[in-house]
Amino acid sequence: MNKRSTITGAVITLMVAALLIIALPFSRKSDPVYADQVVHYSARRTVVKQLNSSNSMTYYVIEPDNAGTYPAVIMFHGMGGVGDVNDLEARANNWMASGTLDPVVFIVPDIGANTGDLSHAFNKTYIGNTGKTKLDFLIDDIQSGAASSKIDTSADLSVAGFSLGGCSSLDAGIRRHDVIVNVGAFSSSSLFYPNPPYTVNWGWYTDPSRIVYSSDPDAHRFLTASATETHNGNPYTAKKTVEFYASIMPEEYPFTTYIFSSGEHDSNLLFRELYMFLYYIQNDVLPTEAQAGSATYDTFTTPTTITATTTTAAPTTTTTVAPTSATTTAAATTTAATTTAQTTATTTTPTTTTTAPAETTVSAPVAPAPSPDVLSATRGPVSVSYSTHVQNIGWQEYVADGVMAGTEGQSLRLEAMAVNISSDMDLGVRYCTHVQNIGWQDWVYDGAAAGTEGLSYRLEGMKIELTGSAAADYDIYYRVHVQNIGWMGWVKNGEMAGTEGQSLRLEGMQIKIVPKGTSPDIISYNTHVENIGWQPYVTDGVMAGTTGQSLRLEGIHIDVTGLEGVGVEYRTHVQNIGWEECWTADGGFSGTEGQSLRLEAIEIRLTGENASQYDIYYRVHVQNFGWTGWASNGASCGSAGYSYRLEGIEIMVVPAGSPAPGSTANTFYQA
Repeated sequence: MNKRSTITGAVITLMVAALLIIALPFSRKSDPVYADQVVHYSARRTVVKQLNSSNSMTYYVIEPDNAGTYPAVIMFHGMGGVGDVNDLEARANNWMASGTLDPVVFIVPDIGANTGDLSHAFNKTYIGNTGKTKLDFLIDDIQSGAASSKIDTSADLSVAGFSLGGCSSLDAGIRRHDVIVNVGAFSSSSLFYPNPPYTVNWGWYTDPSRIVYSSDPDAHRFLTASATETHNGNPYTAKKTVEFYASIMPEEYPFTTYIFSSGEHDSNLLFRELYMFLYYIQNDVLPTEAQAGSATYDTFTTPTTITATTTTAAPTTTTTVAPTSATTTAAATTTAATTTAQTTATTTTPTTTTTAPAETTVSAPVAPAPSPDVLSATRGPVSVSYSTHVQNIGWQEYVADGVMAGTEGQSLRLEAMAVNISSDMDLGVRYCTHVQNIGWQDWVYDGAAAGTEGLSYRLEGMKIELTGSAAADYDIYYRVHVQNIGWMGWVKNGEMAGTEGQSLRLEGMQIKIVPKGTSPDIISYNTHVENIGWQPYVTDGVMAGTTGQSLRLEGIHIDVTGLEGVGVEYRTHVQNIGWEECWTADGGFSGTEGQSLRLEAIEIRLTGENASQYDIYYRVHVQNFGWTGWASNGASCGSAGYSYRLEGIEIMVVPAGSPAPGSTANTFYQA
């Protein structure tokens, strides 16, 4: 080789290297663009849209708090209902903290639960003579900005779904390929396309020629599942289904397919898959296992196969790429896809293993002191006050003696808690918490904080015990509100409340101290709900009824169960009737049944020789107004003259003079 050739080769090499240096930063996010939760998601908004006189649709909007506009992603849940995605806000905040994703606006249609074909009806069934399905109305809201002013209507629209929702996303991408560019289907069921192995006869498509997706050359399409996926311990055929779907997709619409070696068919797997899909859209490559695990605070099982279909210069050519390592970088994955464009596809088992993360020292959170009014309220010989540190909120004000701390219906995790005892006796308290990624922590005492702060880790369980010589005379009861479960039963004296090993967050809690052998329940109530009928009884501040479902309360029973010399009476304001003339007492029925008449307001008061020792508080969820403030001791709560239904109610009895459970403003709306 002569000198000129050598120089020319060196120049070319330098030019290529320079181009790579310039291009690589744009191929993936090497720096945390949105680190430290600069972008933040709060609780979802519920949108109920009336489509015509007999049809409405409900969808949920999960958007960044920050100003600006962002691409929209439609996320279809599975047959588990919207509970499948209850943790989406928390997961999105984790992703933002990891710095590996750009923010988006999530739109989650509520397509019901346990009704296999209902999601298809959402996409397929036309509403009256409008010529539109619910999917079309939803896309109209997204494109017009009606769903959220933070949607970038010029950005590509994406759709994704889990389980049955995976079928919905594949179907939506076909029906609206004119606007939906990116499609992701996660652990899909076998309903999208019938095939002999499954003997399912209600597949939504039987002719592959009808499968038409966006022709956008930058479209991203993604299929994923687990090779040995299970659901409640039973085998789930997600891998087989996904592989079959990949085989029938027309060549001009290549899908990237990712198979985990194992996984449970639940929300944890859903969020792994959703994270990978979003990363793929934003970076053109799949994330590494380390990136995905860090962003989702989850340990992935090492995949046995990654099948990546990519388009080359000829749009109908697809290739299959098998990685040599589970930690292949984005640049390496892109290079491999290019260099193997003309080779035969192979499947390789990665040789690397996932190692446990190094042990991390967690600094103890610091709880604020209770306010003087909480400590000074007269509640008898002993009182318990407590506060929780809540996602996106921080430390809440202290509450006491059975009032709920935390939140309900907002999908916000508890991250830390603190408990105090107020008594002239030798009585104290200790407690410990089970924390995400940490497990059970050591016991802390008398107002110290248990849990973590600043790590975005959820509390999953707790134990509380009394200490001191007077502990033998009292029981401490506590119960928790758990993701996907709701309120669990009361436990006491060091028993575990919550869950362990299920990755479910605590969202709220209640604590009471009662004389040894006394029931913690004071007041119980149940409601008759439109389309549901009588619900089970709940107690002491737990919600009866529903929210977000537009269902009216029609009747109610209320009874005081745990106080000697105390009873209760109540009356309701009923559609077409007004206020009932007579009060109902001690578990009797107020309202109507079988007449389809809504409750609009309620008044509740205590009776009996010891009634003056207690206050009764209650609040209601009113159509178009939401939750009222807390009314008390016979005051009207709800609305009159608006023709608005009651949808939910919470009732509490506390010692007289105790602070209200919350705001007492706007308890009654009179037209």
